[in-house]
Amino acid sequence: MRHKTNSDLIEEQINFWNEDFADPSDPVKISLDPEEVSLKDLSYNEAIAEGYSDPENRERIESLKKALLSGVFLPPLLTDKNYHVIDGIHRLIALKEIGENKALIIKLNKKFNDTETPIF
Repeated sequence: MRHKTNSDLIEEQINFWNEDFADPSDPVKISLDPEEVSLKDLSYNEAIAEGYSDPENRERIESLKKALLSGVFLPPLLTDKNYHVIDGIHRLIALKEIGENKALIIKLNKKFNDTETPIF
């Protein structure tokens, strides 16, 4: 794998999801151990990804590609329990464009769909 992560970045994602989206009686649970998966096993909202062709998003993707190739620490993709990407579409596109076939993910204990969950 060309990209790396660390527990601080994962902890930030856990806090974000529990503070902003989780029901306090049923908190989001995430393993602190990222899982390596094939990009083929991930699903995502393709309409959102197709909308990332504007200059601002392309600049962000190009920056992520450079970071990935230089070994910068980036957070893993965040998926629901069915491997649907809910955070990290820019990173996913960058990984695909540099020819990577695997990604590190952290998986929530819940299933979300594109209409109820913001995608970043």
